[in-house]
Amino acid sequence: METNLPGFNADEVRNGIRLAMRVGLPPVEADRPLFIWDTPPEVEADEDTSGIPFAWDAAPATPTAAPKPPRREECAIEYIDETGELRPFGPTASTRLVLTLLDEEYERVRGFSRVIIGGNEYVYERTAAPLGLNTIGIWQVHVRTDDEG
Repeated sequence: METNLPGFNADEVRNGIRLAMRVGLPPVEADRPLFIWDTPPEVEADEDTSGIPFAWDAAPATPTAAPKPPRREECAIEYIDETGELRPFGPTASTRLVLTLLDEEYERVRGFSRVIIGGNEYVYERTAAPLGLNTIGIWQVHVRTDDEG
């Protein structure tokens, strides 16, 4: 059930949040979050979930569809240090990030596999339960470097 509080202007609130997100993003466009989708291979009954055949003489599966093209989206970036503490600015070797997206942006990146920020690649880890700001959904996505596992 969607309820709008009297006097709450979702468009104004979204614009204000997006402005704050833009202010916190890297100033160079190429360093901003680039979301990437990887197409998983088709899994056959005689393969494991990585697409590796159980029968050694069988050919490996191939992807059936092309991935979505990479895209940039505005989001807030929180850097997590090696002790698990959030930091207001990114340490030089941050291995984990929390990306906060509004619902409209989240829908455009839902299902991404990786994100590149400032030349550093992070893999999708999990999405927290959605938060709300009246009629606006807020999503926090956790990503990590591949070697952080």
